[in-house]
Amino acid sequence: MTNVLHSVRAPEPHEYDPLLACIEASFAERTTELKREQFVAGFDPSRTLAAFDGPSLVGTSVAYGVELTLPGPVQVQALALADVTVLPTHRRRGILTALMRRTLDAAHERGDLAVVLEASEAGIYSRFGYGPATNSSKYAIDRSRAALRERTALSEGGNVLLLEPRDATEAFPVVFDEARRQRVGELSRAAWWWEELIAPPPESGAPVRFLAAYEERGSIDGYAVYDVLPTAGGRREVVLDECCTTSDAAYAGLFAFLLAIDLTDGLRTGPRPLDEPLRDMLVDSRALKTLETRDGAWLRLVDAPGALRSRRYVGAGRVIVELVDSFCPWNAGRLELEVAPDGTARVERATAEPDLTCDASALAAVYLGGSRTTGLRRAGRIEEHVAGACERFDALLYCDPLPFCMTL
Repeated sequence: MTNVLHSVRAPEPHEYDPLLACIEASFAERTTELKREQFVAGFDPSRTLAAFDGPSLVGTSVAYGVELTLPGPVQVQALALADVTVLPTHRRRGILTALMRRTLDAAHERGDLAVVLEASEAGIYSRFGYGPATNSSKYAIDRSRAALRERTALSEGGNVLLLEPRDATEAFPVVFDEARRQRVGELSRAAWWWEELIAPPPESGAPVRFLAAYEERGSIDGYAVYDVLPTAGGRREVVLDECCTTSDAAYAGLFAFLLAIDLTDGLRTGPRPLDEPLRDMLVDSRALKTLETRDGAWLRLVDAPGALRSRRYVGAGRVIVELVDSFCPWNAGRLELEVAPDGTARVERATAEPDLTCDASALAAVYLGGSRTTGLRRAGRIEEHVAGACERFDALLYCDPLPFCMTL
């Protein structure tokens, strides 16, 4: 078995079919015709890479530019990776490392502050400096126990409407774009992204999709995308794919609607925030069952000083971080973070002794405020040199609500 990789480069238009074939073989799934059309429509050859063994395409790193919301909230330029693959016949030959190397070098040259991805396997990406920056849970609730507190109801003048796909395609992106600018960890979406959410292709086997919108005073402030599916016991349940709101009234109104749909026994959700308000809306808070909790968006800081400078913080303070980053050596070294009372930060290279030492993966995990440096210190992933430094850093990084990403 050879360990020689011939090239990593942007694929040419005539190589799109081999690129898709590589993705299919790596994930062991077939791509629908609509999915192929969406792929080509949203394809960005300037950011996508392919690995070649001679003339054969054997690895992919499909990417597109996005806006990422940081605490503040602040939006910054980032790179989103999808379909990072290596053919099963070419594993453990350094192909993934070569793809990551070129991806991060190019992102650095372009001025991207960060790269985000969803990890198919949690053990792969930390060695390249990625850390799990958002988390999510899936929930279920039995309708018989879904009584809401008395004050949780549609506000006066609020209504839930069912929309046709054409109307939803116009309204939902507007709601999402407003909401994602306020939700730390969320990403912008291209137009092609909405097609599969709102109207899945018939060949996907998806049932009829329902598109609910919350409207008040002529404005749509939230939406829910859901299916009604049979359960193993011959009953039916509401399966919530996505719910996005820009007001408390829209949130309460949509969940009150979903929990009251006739001829269903309960609600099951896709990934939702860990701090889901629904639990506290229920008379019986135990009725909301957590089915699964897992990592969401994995983050890689490409420009660590710039990223630390770009977000906003809570309170004022000063921390010197010794950053270990062998994969992106331009980040490595001592960084002095000094936060002013207004939450803005000055970040400079430092010569003074550090308060704490961490690697790029650990810094990425705590950067948005979704993980705590004190927890990583106890896990042996952050070394504290000055007593209380991790607590001080956590206080500055605090984020409420918790970071969450629906898009990946």
